[in-house]
Amino acid sequence: MILQNNNLELPNQFKKVEYIESTGTQYIRTNYLSADNTRIELTFKDNTINSYESYFGCDACFRFLRSDISQNVFAGAGYKANGLDLSYKRTLIFDADGIYENGKFLYERSPSDGSGIISEYPLLIFQSSLAGKLDKYGSYYFYEMKIYEDNILKLNLIPCYRKLDGEIGVYDLVNSVFYTNQGSGKFLKGDDV
Repeated sequence: MILQNNNLELPNQFKKVEYIESTGTQYIRTNYLSADNTRIELTFKDNTINSYESYFGCDACFRFLRSDISQNVFAGAGYKANGLDLSYKRTLIFDADGIYENGKFLYERSPSDGSGIISEYPLLIFQSSLAGKLDKYGSYYFYEMKIYEDNILKLNLIPCYRKLDGEIGVYDLVNSVFYTNQGSGKFLKGDDV
């Protein structure tokens, strides 16, 4: 049973940090399955020039990845954002219609680009999946992720570590779940907040 954290505060056994960073071998598997009414707000900054990497994803229908060093970005079936600068901290919003920033469309998804963003596989962070199999790792600074369905907050993921053992991950303030690395190595972290 998952308990609802109505206060949306981090429990005392965890310490919030400015960001967590993957070095390219770490990822997080959430319990979340995307739906047609899913909206994801990701605050992040890229830290690499790898030729191909994933920021998040849950199957081919809803994922955000960079395909090359010229910053051509794909975000699910039908989105393609050419020349999107990811080298500074920014908050992008992804939904079935496209990619937004500050209330403005950056890239609109064509209605002929597929059946939507429903997935039968859980959302991954610093990784994406294709038919449930790991695809490509991502290496970036993760500051926060919020996931909504019909404007109802379903997940609010913040970077932190568990004080008891120093384990780094993200804590979901809505569902009171601490998600940790499912890959190899260890996440890096920013300063305590």
